[in-house]
Amino acid sequence: METHISWVFIASPLVFKIKKPLNLGFLDFSTLEKRHHFCQRELELNQRLAPEIYLDITPIYKTASGFSFEASGGAIVEYALKMKELPCGWFLNELLAKNLVGEKEINRVIARLHQFYESETPTPEIQEWGTPEKLKISTDENFTQAEPFVGKTISPAAFEAIRHFTNSFYAAKEKTIS
Repeated sequence: METHISWVFIASPLVFKIKKPLNLGFLDFSTLEKRHHFCQRELELNQRLAPEIYLDITPIYKTASGFSFEASGGAIVEYALKMKELPCGWFLNELLAKNLVGEKEINRVIARLHQFYESETPTPEIQEWGTPEKLKISTDENFTQAEPFVGKTISPAAFEAIRHFTNSFYAAKEKTIS
């Protein structure tokens, strides 16, 4: 399977996810060191809610016969996030297609996430990123990155409406904070 930032190799009962070597501005996986770092971060973050799924980081070696998970004298050329394979039929898009997701299921997810976030103690750095000034940096960047798609995947009217409501939100928050 392929996403816009990863390749996912299914080797039942395991899955190996490799980050693509790219830099999209909002994420940078352009070097082996950066991909290793972000594999580690993904493992650390996701193990908090799904430790039985997110297992380890596995180096991939270049060998004379190709690629291997075994060192055997080869150099590390990539890292993969090693995960347990999830059973087919239980992904949200599949459950939605079968009309098996309702208010009860959504509320269960909300309750679990609420409990999780309430148990975390944010650092001052994380709290700073929740301020309107910091959020505006991200949304301004999003608008800049989305501009080439105006008229292609989003209408000019929709784009401007979203930008207007976003900027109106910040203006209203600025008045309440001042």
